[in-house]
Amino acid sequence: HSLMEPCTHNNGMFFMANGDSIANTIAYQTTITIQPNTYYAVSFETTNISMSTVADELPSFQFSINNNQLGNIFTIPDTQCQWNTFYQIWFSGNNTTATIKILNQNTHNGGNDFAIDNVSMKKLCVAYDTINISVFSPTTCQIHIIPNDTIIYSNSSVQVQLNTDIPADYYAWKPNSNITDTTLRNPVVTLAPNSSNQYTLQAMYEEDSNLVPNGDFEQGNTGFTTDLLYSTLNCPPY
Repeated sequence: HSLMEPCTHNNGMFFMANGDSIANTIAYQTTITIQPNTYYAVSFETTNISMSTVADELPSFQFSINNNQLGNIFTIPDTQCQWNTFYQIWFSGNNTTATIKILNQNTHNGGNDFAIDNVSMKKLCVAYDTINISVFSPTTCQIHIIPNDTIIYSNSSVQVQLNTDIPADYYAWKPNSNITDTTLRNPVVTLAPNSSNQYTLQAMYEEDSNLVPNGDFEQGNTGFTTDLLYSTLNCPPY
């Protein structure tokens, strides 16, 4: 409508909507064929297109696959026409199809205007590695051969920056204790004296092209469904 910001994205088409005030409203839904027992990354780009930047009126979303909500509800930034990517990792289990839903979770009547583009689901290749880090108080006579694991002697807390030899598309470090961000390639671990921990990295690499048909909306209103009503009334000339 006329209160929506005139955003653009990659000189192409995208989905835009005035959100509903009912929780779990399906903003976008499509069904695709997938492989069982496989990791997938599901993602989309979105931006606030409302003239409102009030926190309670910002669009909030949540993923759902096969009627199971995936991950937490997330609220997009207030900057209009600033596109942000949100994703979740999903394991298919015994499923051979995936019904992907983007749920609009904002129940506020004002604002809640948004645009969506480049809905994607891609198969992931998953690699693992483990590092052991130990911090001990120093002694007068010690010697260690360190091929991969790390032993540090210190009377105070020590920070160690982890890293990988090659980049991946997604990262998941475990456990999440004493580490700055489990989704980064190079997080920092802080350990106190006389403590040790083992960190395992799950690195994921996208293997396929996008499995979602018309995920970039370049073919218009096809390949998906929505609970939101379609209208061309009072649309500004973008």
